[in-house]
Amino acid sequence: SCTGERSCVPGCHDTSQCPADKICIPGECKTCPCPGTCLKPICATDSSGCQGGLDCAWNKSSCQSACCTACPGYPAPTCGDGECAHVGGVDVQGCALPSFCGPCCDCPAVLSPVCGTNYRTYDSQCQAGCGAVAVLHPGECDPFEGLICDLTAPVCAAGQYCRDTCPNCGADLPARCTRDGACTAAWDCPAGLSSPKCANGPPHWDCVSHLCQASCP
Repeated sequence: SCTGERSCVPGCHDTSQCPADKICIPGECKTCPCPGTCLKPICATDSSGCQGGLDCAWNKSSCQSACCTACPGYPAPTCGDGECAHVGGVDVQGCALPSFCGPCCDCPAVLSPVCGTNYRTYDSQCQAGCGAVAVLHPGECDPFEGLICDLTAPVCAAGQYCRDTCPNCGADLPARCTRDGACTAAWDCPAGLSSPKCANGPPHWDCVSHLCQASCP
C-alpha cells in the first residue's frame, strides 16, 4: 500500500499482475485490470523509482517492480574448436542478453557501425552477419532502441517509433522502440516519418537501404 507522501495511480508493476495473455508496460494499465503502483516506490539505496524503461539507465538497468534494477551479468561462453563468441541481443527492457558460440568469421578490420535487428551495435555489417543478425539501420543503435512499447499507446524516446517486429506473428513478439525511418521491410513504413501530400491518393512506401521512402502515385 502507499502511505505518506506517496500516491497511487492505476497501473501495474510487472506482467505477473496481468492475465496470462497480456503484458504489463510498467506504470500503465492499457490491457489489463492491475492494482495501483506507487509514484514514489521504496527502492534500494542504489536504485531509483521508475514508471517505465525510459526512467532508467539504458543498457545498465531496467524498470522492475517500479524500481530501476541493475541488468544481470553473464559469464563468457566456453566455445569449442572452430567456434567464436558472438554478442547476444538486447532484451525488451534494455539489458544485454548473454553471448553465444557460433562459427568464426574473417571480417575486415573496418569500423562502420550498424544496428542489428536484435538492437545490438556491431562494428560492421560483416560482424552482424557473422552472428546471423540482419541490419536494422546504419550507425550505432540509439539509446532506448529496443525498449518494449505498446502499439496502441506508444511511449518511446524522441526520434523513435513503436515498431511491430513481426506483424504476422500476432502477439507472440512485443513491439519495440526503433529509430524513426528505420526499416527492414515495407510493412515497417512510414516508421514515424511524415507522409507527403499526394494529389492522386495516399503515398506508396518502400524500404530502401534500411530507410523508408515515400512516392506519390
